[in-house]
Amino acid sequence: EQYRLLREAERAVGAADTPTRRRLAVRDWALVVFLLNTGLRIAEVCALMLEDVQMGERSGWVSVRGGKGGKSRKVPLNAEARKALRMWLDERGETGGLFDLTPSGAYRRLAELGRRAGVEVHPHTLRHTLAKNLVDAGVGLHEVAALLGHSSLNTTRVYVTPGERDLERAMRMLEG
Repeated sequence: EQYRLLREAERAVGAADTPTRRRLAVRDWALVVFLLNTGLRIAEVCALMLEDVQMGERSGWVSVRGGKGGKSRKVPLNAEARKALRMWLDERGETGGLFDLTPSGAYRRLAELGRRAGVEVHPHTLRHTLAKNLVDAGVGLHEVAALLGHSSLNTTRVYVTPGERDLERAMRMLEG
């Protein structure tokens, strides 16, 4: 489903027929990529300013100030997130809020992309998707919890509950 959502966002960028439509399509694509690769809460993303982002050629960080519970943290930006942000910054210029969206506006944009892609999507779904992708890649729960800003591993465990495919894969491991 995440790949269908990404493909739809990319398709919208390619289909944009005016500068305004292109700008909005690039923003929406960058938002999806950013959420899938940072796991930030939608309120955290919408509160980000340009000065909260530090990017170099091979690394980058986003500083989340006053996340849930008033906690702050730094979240590393992988190559995909940096690429999406660079493309968005090139499109929009470098002033103001990072995405210039309210949480409800971001929710509506993601829901519309999801509708067109044939998947139900909410901002928090993308947060869960990142957590599951990290665990599937072998990242430990402590690291996932730190990236998501969780103070309890029990909270993180809810995000990474095994699905049917995970259980089937586990049973296939016995087949040798």
